[in-house]
Amino acid sequence: MILLLTPFYLPNIGGVEIHLADYVEYLKKEGREACVLTYQPITTHKKAPIFERCGQIKIWRFPYPGFNLFYRLEKHPGVQFLYLFSGIFLYSFLFMLFNQKQVEVIHSHGLASALAGGLLGKIFKKKAVVSLHTIYKFSNASGNAPYARWILGLNGLILVVSQGCQDDLVKIGVEERKIRLYGYWVNTDKFRPLSRSECRKDLGLPENVRVALFVGRFTPEKQVKEALQAASLAPQVDCLFVGQGPLEEEIKKYAQKFKNIKLVGRVENDEIPLYHNAADILLLGSVDEDYFGKVSLEAMASGLPILITNESHYFDQHKKINPGLLPESCGFMVPLDPQKIARKLRGISRRPEALRSLRRGCRRYALKHFGICNARVILDSYV
Repeated sequence: MILLLTPFYLPNIGGVEIHLADYVEYLKKEGREACVLTYQPITTHKKAPIFERCGQIKIWRFPYPGFNLFYRLEKHPGVQFLYLFSGIFLYSFLFMLFNQKQVEVIHSHGLASALAGGLLGKIFKKKAVVSLHTIYKFSNASGNAPYARWILGLNGLILVVSQGCQDDLVKIGVEERKIRLYGYWVNTDKFRPLSRSECRKDLGLPENVRVALFVGRFTPEKQVKEALQAASLAPQVDCLFVGQGPLEEEIKKYAQKFKNIKLVGRVENDEIPLYHNAADILLLGSVDEDYFGKVSLEAMASGLPILITNESHYFDQHKKINPGLLPESCGFMVPLDPQKIARKLRGISRRPEALRSLRRGCRRYALKHFGICNARVILDSYV
């Protein structure tokens, strides 16, 4: 049995949650037995069964204090870390007491789970693997580097989503031989081009307007504020905001003031392709330094061009995006400046032929780079 530890899982909303659900689906198709230990959603109000079983896959969602504590503790990262770690460690320790013989490998997701999984691996003598889903930039925060190095050292293998993440870990003293690169993937049968007219009809959107689509958590690091400011400066483009998060009230205020800004709210992942195909461009798609987030990957697979900025801001770290990351055939990269973002939005409304060409380019790029073969790298790491 593969034991997956994560504070975040569906129906919690986010790119990592979708990635994990995709990986669980992959394990099911591969005939592997797995168990997910996670919390009931802690950043959204939607709840799910405490226990679910689908064939050889089990999911345990344990009760845990939510009330947006995760976001409220962002100014106190040490306390936030303990908040994420404590419950996962307690529940997984109890699980291992009764199931240790069945567990072959412990696969943790994120740094807090990495501490839990690493400790459990030592206690119960199991292989411990951790996946990191972002670039933490520990090398720029010397005070945290020793703790991160120790936590990751408890694990036998570290899977990272980008070269930038690997370089950062090597700088703080993590052994390079323990680090392995992997990439996200997309179900390209689910996320695929559909009829624009039919999708717009289903969503009640007019045929004769340009539509920009924002998908993601409504938090500052997702550049929601910049997206809103840009949308307010491009009245000829309808801007749909899909997601949930602390900045939802801010979006409501903009939507009341500007007719072209519309708050859609939470949309289940199965319905997102409908929005991709109704839209003309993804507004400020998820990206960090040298890799795309799940939201951007899914959009490109659907044939939706993406508009990204040239910098990101996670964990109080401003990072420049690799200018060669986004091919010209897939979208646009602009400075993180609402005026310049708005200018690009206004420009797309005058270039229908260019958008059609970008749609084809996005789909081709996704089929080449975001295939299911990326999942095999993770499974092979258990050997």
